[in-house]
Amino acid sequence: MGNKLAELPEGLVCPQLKVLLLELDDGMNVPDKFFEGMREIEVLSLKGGCLSLQSLELSTKLQSLVLIRCGCKDLIWLRKLQRLKILVFQWCLDIEELLDEIGELKELRLLDVTGCERLRRIPVNLIGRLKKLEELLIGDYSFEGWDVDGYDSTGGMNASLTELNSLSHLAVLSLRIPEVESIPRDFVFPDCSNMI
Repeated sequence: MGNKLAELPEGLVCPQLKVLLLELDDGMNVPDKFFEGMREIEVLSLKGGCLSLQSLELSTKLQSLVLIRCGCKDLIWLRKLQRLKILVFQWCLDIEELLDEIGELKELRLLDVTGCERLRRIPVNLIGRLKKLEELLIGDYSFEGWDVDGYDSTGGMNASLTELNSLSHLAVLSLRIPEVESIPRDFVFPDCSNMI
């Protein structure tokens, strides 16, 4: 009980820090300048709390970003994290859409949005652009809006299962397909060694 923080400091100067694992109370904000003194950070895992991804804009060496039950803002700033290989949004309930900027993460190997119950939109060709993707974990309680021809039922563009065919490195796939109509007639599931 004696090591509980009421709030995080405005920033930490840890110029050699490579790995940071934080578990915060719900509603605790990570200050915008918190990571400025951690420019060598490669792995960040945050459970709980709220984070603006703009605060990571100087963390250009970041390779693994794991956010669990975390409030996330400013997802557009992900495009600055070009070395990112692992991107996890587990049970991040405020994520309703994956922004197209995630498709710019050319080194991404794992994308996990398990438990993001409000996820309703994945833009067309976002998944297809992640050519090095090895694991795609969407799970039971997340995105169900797969579309056959790239348009969802509301008329907006949404991802289709055919994008998976362009992922030659895909080895692990976890997703839910609620309606058989979402599967294109000539669709063949990728040759994944582990499908969940």
